[in-house]
Amino acid sequence: MRTSGAAPHVAVILLADVGYRDGLSNKISLLGVFHKIIVETLPLTVQCALFLRLVDGRGDYPLILRVVEEDTAITVVETPLTVQFRDPLVPLDVILPCAFEARKYGAVVLSVMDKRTEIASLRLPVEKKP
Repeated sequence: MRTSGAAPHVAVILLADVGYRDGLSNKISLLGVFHKIIVETLPLTVQCALFLRLVDGRGDYPLILRVVEEDTAITVVETPLTVQFRDPLVPLDVILPCAFEARKYGAVVLSVMDKRTEIASLRLPVEKKP
């Protein structure tokens, strides 16, 4: 397990309903890419896939996926994970299943953390359907 060195860089971060990696071609398919949630009532259980393209990484690298309510800074979900870079010159594409409960209107922030330092984030507004 790698314990030192610079964090990998997040080149792409996207949120989708479903993420799939083909076992033969290693191609990634993202279905239903979205940037906000519009609902009539809350709470809502959100099940999605977070896609990351990581670059400049070496070996095994521990990360944390954290979902936080923007206005209260309350952590809704925190998931540790380890990514493995086989070749430092090749970007690493990662699909992370993500599930959390949206309890109120406003926004949640999905953060990718290196120990306790944020290396990327995606703000996800949660809006009431007009």
